[in-house]
Amino acid sequence: RTVIRAPFDAIVDERDVELGAYVKDGSPIALLVDEDPYLVVAQVSENDIGRLKRNGKGRATLVTGHEVEGRIYYIAASADEATRTYRVELLVPNPGGKLRHGTTAELKFPTELIQAHFITPAVLTLNDSGAVGVRCVETGGKVAFYPVDIVDSTADGIWIAGLPEQTELIMVGQEFVRQGDRVRVIGGEREDPAPAKVRGAPAS
Repeated sequence: RTVIRAPFDAIVDERDVELGAYVKDGSPIALLVDEDPYLVVAQVSENDIGRLKRNGKGRATLVTGHEVEGRIYYIAASADEATRTYRVELLVPNPGGKLRHGTTAELKFPTELIQAHFITPAVLTLNDSGAVGVRCVETGGKVAFYPVDIVDSTADGIWIAGLPEQTELIMVGQEFVRQGDRVRVIGGEREDPAPAKVRGAPAS
């Protein structure tokens, strides 16, 4: 008779055989789940993977709203061939077994601080080369196009990087003007341009 012992403390989550059954070498007999610590797994895009470092900090927000913090345990060296994303594992403590296997979570990793502006996505436009950006009114009423990067998004709008600290966006009619055109602002009161906020850009 053979006595099989688990190599670590865990919970038997699934049992593939019954007492007295015959099994072949290499056949799975049970699924063991180690509850503490837990791995939270995400797929990170090609654009963001370079911002992450092993042992860096991360935060997982579970579908229940519960938040846990941990450190980056693993970063894949090669991308998934189908999605072109990289597997990243966040190791988080789970005392008391509060986290459950298979729970959906959103991961955020703090990276470098960048200057960003919060806008509505409706302001975004394309230039003649197909670059995504915004059109602004500069000194003398001249139109300028700034390519931007979307660094975060919420239900209310998006954060973009690539603009001067203060700028005046063309909110309506940006599709009808081009770089270097001169415009005159009419209708309503002209608001002072709001300064940018400095924030950390999360990768998720």
